[in-house]
Parts: sequence; C-alpha cells; structure tokens
Amino acid sequence: MAYNFGMQERFELAEAQCGFLPLITIIGFLSVAGTHELRMTLEENIQTLTTTHPILRAIIINRLTRRPEWKEMDVVPTTQEILDADTSIAMSVEEVIVQEDKKGALLNLDTGPLWRVAIYEQESSGVGRGCYIALSICHIVTDGSGALELYRQLFRTRKGSDTNMVKDLVPIPPRAEDTVDLRPSLVTALKAFVQEIGVKVLPSALQRYVEKVPAWPAQNTSPIDPISPKVNRIALELGSNKSLVRELKSFGKIGGTGTLQSVLNTAAIIALTAAIDTSDGLTALGTETPISLRSRDLGHPPFGGNYTALAEFILSPEAIRTQSVSDVLSAYGERLHTPHGLEEARSRAGMLQLIPDIPYLVSPTFKIQNQRVQPPPTGWESFLNQQAASRNPYRNSFAISNLGLFDSTAHPELAGLWFCQSPMPWGVALYLDVVGYTVRGPPEIDGGVETELGIIISYFEGAVSGNTIENFCKYFVRALELFAAAGSSGVEQTNALKASRLAELVRVVRC
Repeated sequence: MAYNFGMQERFELAEAQCGFLPLITIIGFLSVAGTHELRMTLEENIQTLTTTHPILRAIIINRLTRRPEWKEMDVVPTTQEILDADTSIAMSVEEVIVQEDKKGALLNLDTGPLWRVAIYEQESSGVGRGCYIALSICHIVTDGSGALELYRQLFRTRKGSDTNMVKDLVPIPPRAEDTVDLRPSLVTALKAFVQEIGVKVLPSALQRYVEKVPAWPAQNTSPIDPISPKVNRIALELGSNKSLVRELKSFGKIGGTGTLQSVLNTAAIIALTAAIDTSDGLTALGTETPISLRSRDLGHPPFGGNYTALAEFILSPEAIRTQSVSDVLSAYGERLHTPHGLEEARSRAGMLQLIPDIPYLVSPTFKIQNQRVQPPPTGWESFLNQQAASRNPYRNSFAISNLGLFDSTAHPELAGLWFCQSPMPWGVALYLDVVGYTVRGPPEIDGGVETELGIIISYFEGAVSGNTIENFCKYFVRALELFAAAGSSGVEQTNALKASRLAELVRVVRC
C-alpha cells in the first residue's frame, strides 16, 4: 500500500532532487569506557523500531512526478543496513558532522533506508574518554522534534527502561495538512505570492518595486554548487558557566517579556548586527523559527512526519536603531505564543501549495547525478532552482531551531548533545540549531538538575564570509553572557539591560 506525501515532505523531496539532500543529524557524547554494551543496545532498539514503525523502512515511489508516495520496503532492513558495522574515530563533534554529512549524502531515496546510526570513539584504543552516537535521518521522513524522539528511543532499553519502548505497529504518519489547518488567509497568500513567487516572472527592472525589502545578506552571496557544495559547521563553546541556561531563563522571566527562545533570538540579532560590515549603515535582519505542531491529540506519532509551522520576524534598520531589548523580546514572543502569531506561522507553512506546478505535456528523460534531477521533474524543483539563482536567494538572514529539552536523567553518561540540519542555497543564510539536555547540578537547585545547551552553526562557504561568522560567534556568546549576568543579579540589573536599545548592545559586544 502507498501513502501520499504531504506538502512538507514534498518540499523536502524537491530540495533533495535539486542536489541538496536535507538531513537532520543528532549527536550525543557519552562518557563510557568501551562501546560493546552500547552497540548491543542500539542493535536491539533499531530492530524493534524498524519492525514497529513502517516509516523507518519506507521508500519513495513516483518521486519524479507530482504525486510522490511512501511505500514500505518488501523486506525489513537489517540492523547492519542502518548501524555502521565499524566504530569510527572522531575527536570533536565537528568531525562527526563532517563524516555524517558524507555518509548521509549516500542515503538512497529509491532503495532506503533513509536513516543511519554510527558510533565514533574519541580514541582508537577502545577505552578512551568516551564516544559519540550519531543519528542522521532524511528530513523527508521526519522533522526535528521527531528526530530527537527517535534518538531518545535508541537508548530506551538501557538500564531496564524497555517497558517504555513502543512495540505495537505504528502506521505511516498522517499528512500535516490532513490534521492541522494550514490554509493561508487570502491577504497573506496574495502578499506572499506576489513577493516570493510572482516577482520571479517580472522583468528585473520591475522586480524591485514589488519584492520585499531584502534582509542580510541580500545580494552579498556567491552561487552554491549543487555538485560539490562546501558546508561549514561550528559547535559553539558557551564557556564553563554551568548555570548559564538558568540565568538566561531568569533574565527572560523578569518583567515577563521573554522565554529562553526569545533571549537566544535577541542575542543572535545583536551579534549578527555587530558582526556585519556596517560601512553602509545598519541593515535589515530577518529571522525564522520553526514551531512544532506535533500533537498526540491530532493523531501525530512520536516521530515520523513533518508537523511544523514557520514564524518570521523582521527588524528594519530603524527598529535595530531605536527598539529596546524588551521591545524585541516581546514582539518575537508574540510571533511564537499568541493565537494571531501561531495562525500566521501556520499560514506560512501552507504557502507551499502556492508554488507553481504545471506538468510537462510530454515527460522528458531525466538524468540523476548525486540525487540532483535534470531537468527539474516538477514545478517545485524549478522554483527552488530559480530561487538559488536569483539576485536574493535568501528570504531571511538566519533560522533558529530549538528542539527543546532532552531529559537525560536516566542516562547520566550523556555529557553533551547537539543537532544540526543541512543548509540550503535558499531560505536563510545561517542556521542556528539548538537542543537542551539535563546534567547533574547542585543538589539545592532544581532537584540537582541543570540544563545545558548544544548549539551548532551551519552555513555554506560563499554565502557568508568566514570573518563575519567568527565575529558572530564571539559576539553571540558575549550577548548571552551579558543577559545571564543580569539575570543572576536580579530585577534591577535585568530591567536596566532590557531597557537598553539594541544598537547600544551592538556597541557593547564589539568592545
């Protein structure tokens, strides 16, 4: 039996068929001596998961048509097809990501499976300081929250917790548009169609009159080669302050103007403004934030399927110059947490249905190289190719994706956790991927549990300069430290910092 793709799955497939396979990679660092027991646990869980979740053994059929579908593999894949037989060596999380990018690119859309797991030891002796466990899964299969849940279930039978493992057959996930209202309003649809789709058919002399004001990096980009793109990744070092997250949350809560997500987004805006060459003055910044719509009440499974809305937040040069930290925290929070903001985010997700998709009168002969299909099989691939080749390939500056908290209290050996996505030559120029995880803390605070963050920054070489990224990382950490220091000091310092204008803090982090 075959199952139709939803809009989001079809969009991710179009990205793959333009030559950019969308991967979600989650990496944990475990402080263990040896990997034999861990490998046995992974093998057992992988076998259970592939048996009970058809989406993990699904392949794509009719993918060169406008009606791609899921179909279960005739034979359940073996554990050896998913878990690397050999333990590799990697001395850092960046090294793991480099290897996963290469191996993940070999996932075959036609034959499957579309996910993989690997173990990386820090030292070749086998009894080193620890190991990395990496999960890479094609974004067509699931979204970030689903990938994190799948990662959690890879360890569920450890230390006698196998009673929580899902062992009943779970059906192919329903399409998002069949469970959530993603229909855009007429005004929203018309505006987006004119600015992001209709503008491409106008003469270049007329485009500037209807397209939205371009956010950084606007035209300061180089075309990305789909055959051999160069991706750069940075695992952000947040210093030794184990109470950083608690202090950032305190900063956000005082005055009731910001969640941790709002604080991170505001710090990133300050840092990027400070990092950009401002010889021509301030520039507009646009940010995007995926919002999970996954809900058991709507029939969504714990993983599999793509259930996300997309919140957009734009700051003009004038806003950066005049608005306070509190203003930005509040305005961004409204995009994520108010009914109106959530409706707009769902509408943006539903815009995919507006992509022109006129079928061929006569189907051409397609050639496939490194997943890239030529000529474009549908209007969706044509749209993305046009976007990548346009004057302004990036509609916004950066996306900040936060998967939330991974509760690792049952796995005290987990000493680090990160996740990242594949950057694309369209959409946004810079990716900030965030995930939280629990660690042991002072017994008198929150029951002896602290939260830490893993943050990966991803971008294409050529889309953003290395100097800009280096400064951005430095200034981002400084901004977080400023917020954390105020949050730990109390109401007076927090309110004073929140009253500061963004432009003032841009100057502060540069010093």
